[in-house]
Amino acid sequence: MHGEIEEGSVIYDKATGKSRGYGFITYKHMESAQSALGAPSKLIDVRISSFLSCYRHDISFISNR
Repeated sequence: MHGEIEEGSVIYDKATGKSRGYGFITYKHMESAQSALGAPSKLIDVRISSFLSCYRHDISFISNR
């Protein structure tokens, strides 16, 4: 709907194996994530969802040894 999803995960309770009610979605392109965040309705199945944005930074370390 908003763009290509790179990764998605649902968080489960370790003791019960049931969903804890939240998860994470990583979009392949920043524009897709911005589109999802800007959507007026965030309905998933029959639940209204809230979204928070996070940014992943890839860091490379260079050794001079």
